[in-house]
Amino acid sequence: MEPGEIILGALSDASIDNLLQLRYHPFTEDDRCFIKDTAGGHPYLVQVAATILWEAYENKEPEPLASAEKTFYSRAKSTLNNILRSWAQSTTQAFLAVARQQDVSRFDTELDELEKQGFVKQDKENGKWQVRAHVFSEFVANSAT
Repeated sequence: MEPGEIILGALSDASIDNLLQLRYHPFTEDDRCFIKDTAGGHPYLVQVAATILWEAYENKEPEPLASAEKTFYSRAKSTLNNILRSWAQSTTQAFLAVARQQDVSRFDTELDELEKQGFVKQDKENGKWQVRAHVFSEFVANSAT
């Protein structure tokens, strides 16, 4: 860890639910599932997803959830691309290997760091690594990275 660096890690589902209860407009169960699944607990992405969904309701979108899904990916795309470019090459390779469900056996250090930062998690039952935020998987699937 670099001096002065703070790693927030992923928010738990319970923490996200508590945060979402603080808003004036109560989100539905489907709304909360969208925010949690899409953002994967990543604090910044949770904020972006909740804000976009809030805006869809304020704009009286006929299908706020569908509108938010579309808008979220387009807003998050450049941020996600910048994150990948900012990482060391081995970290990026580890993340892409997880996203593409490839062999990750040579990336122990990188996976530990990615897990601390809330980008990946290891399934407790089968031990397989997976990307926490669905938007990251969508991004990797749609990019030539």
